[in-house]
Amino acid sequence: MTPDGITLPAASATSDDDSFGAQEILKEEQQKVKEFVLSGDASMFYTNNVALTRKNQISDSFFIGGAGLSWIHSVTPQLQIQIGGRASIFRYVDTSSLDFEQLGAGIGFTWTAPTGWGIGIFGGYAFTDLLDKHSNQLLHDHEFTLGLQKAFVFNRVHSLTVGGLGSVGISDPFSAQRDQIAAYADYRIFLAGHFDVDLAYRVAGYFYNSGGRDDFNQTVTLGLHYRFKAWADVGALLFFGSNRSSKSVFDYDALNTGGSVALTVHF
Repeated sequence: MTPDGITLPAASATSDDDSFGAQEILKEEQQKVKEFVLSGDASMFYTNNVALTRKNQISDSFFIGGAGLSWIHSVTPQLQIQIGGRASIFRYVDTSSLDFEQLGAGIGFTWTAPTGWGIGIFGGYAFTDLLDKHSNQLLHDHEFTLGLQKAFVFNRVHSLTVGGLGSVGISDPFSAQRDQIAAYADYRIFLAGHFDVDLAYRVAGYFYNSGGRDDFNQTVTLGLHYRFKAWADVGALLFFGSNRSSKSVFDYDALNTGGSVALTVHF
């Protein structure tokens, strides 16, 4: 498996005398695969543009707390399916009028072609509900996604993942409904121990289904991640986003930075 969950082509079996024993150990390990993942996390971030405005930017800090449960199952060595759900809360220090909750659920798949190219096809359906802090609905969204991804594993330390995707959305209110096309690249370095650094770039076009609005969006993310236990890790994030729209009122630049603590249990 690559760090992004893509199944690489299986290695050929050894012809040594003890290959049978190795196969028996592998079989025993496969029987112990834990398919359920229960997670919880807490993050604190600072942003220089809390309302994503073009002018008169306001800075603020905000807290994100979330929990999720997912089931990941390998149907074949090349095909994985995942079903999961997550709930999160967003709370701002000064601009509490922007506080909201997010509920989400989805089902997806990843299929890797049985060739030496290592190209993965992924897709799925995701449902998202956004509520204000008084539990009034802000957004009801259904999204269908299909994409391609390839991982280049240079050695045990360096890897690069590139991919592209397209998605179609069905939203309420209709003014928020949009489709997108995106491409991305993610370079990861595994350093000493359980420490890794991740640098990612993403470019996307968003095409709104009403109002004649089209957006060109770019993001750059630098992440630091340290796993100090099999079930616990901490991270730091620096994020820059830029949006240019056919309607200039939606133009913005935003810089976010912060850290997180996450707990993950496999069973």
